[in-house]
Amino acid sequence: MSKPAPSSRRILISVLNWNCSDETAACVRSLAALKNRAGHLLDIVVIDNGSRAEEWTRLQQSLAGADLSLLRNEQNLGFAGGHNIALRRALDSGADYAWLVNSDAVVKPDALDRLVELIDADPRCGATSPLILARDDESVIDFCGARHDWPAMASVSSTSVEETRQMEAQYPRDMWLMGAALMLRVEALREVGLLNDSYFAYWEDNDISARLSAKGWLCRMAFDAVVLHCHPRLRMSEKGPYYFYLMARNSFKFWYQHTPAPYRRMIRLKLIDRALLVANRLRNGGYDEKCAACMLGVYDSQTGKSGKWNLERKVPWVVEALRRALWRNHARHFRPGDA
Repeated sequence: MSKPAPSSRRILISVLNWNCSDETAACVRSLAALKNRAGHLLDIVVIDNGSRAEEWTRLQQSLAGADLSLLRNEQNLGFAGGHNIALRRALDSGADYAWLVNSDAVVKPDALDRLVELIDADPRCGATSPLILARDDESVIDFCGARHDWPAMASVSSTSVEETRQMEAQYPRDMWLMGAALMLRVEALREVGLLNDSYFAYWEDNDISARLSAKGWLCRMAFDAVVLHCHPRLRMSEKGPYYFYLMARNSFKFWYQHTPAPYRRMIRLKLIDRALLVANRLRNGGYDEKCAACMLGVYDSQTGKSGKWNLERKVPWVVEALRRALWRNHARHFRPGDA
């Protein structure tokens, strides 16, 4: 490998495929079209995360001849476990940055250069994200920054670039970045560790952002870098049962671990009430299977279960009893869109 120019960086780019070979191929094509004006040394790694055999074959055919490494996990390790394979490679190879790019994303040609410019300019920046827009309508913002509101135990998403700038100025240690196109400084990873694979999927981006902040690193948006995301803000009817299971289970794990001591009063009861409100909204909308998955997530959060979901179980009676007991109170918060 040739010696990089002084302004160049070694960057590992990780793309995780799970039964979406066509989308992954489109993502890789957009990476191949990056301008890369500074001549960064790119190591593109595509990891098949336990896809069906026919999807794995299709992926191999789609990427034949591409300048990348193609790896395969025999089983689905989740978002965190899958990307951690590439992150370990970044650590071992002496990469400067690791860029996690969703398989259903398309990157704009300038995105890499803009991300590196921002993270290079601020040695305190441990992670950065591009502005993420809807792939089918670039006027729709999918993500432009968010922060953790610890007193409310809530994630506050920004709706505009100006709002995010204000957030970053007012709450620099509370910002978090979505994992859809997350660039991480490898030096920071050495200090805080890899993605927490016990989450499997969802909330692992909140978690690593909080861990970075706790060690003094900043999470910042690169507003002039743009990535298009294929599935922004899906409606309740479009999300699978596993989504509601993982979101319920992992929310407990995140808030239990990271909420500062002054805001932890009645934390368990507040989180149970919040999760069962989602379950009751699902039940009110006629999504019984998703409601059950959400309740299983609540139960597993209390027993410490982690990893991949298992929804082929009956909801424990105590969780169902709690959901029924809270129905009347929760009914005040039902929305027309629940149905």
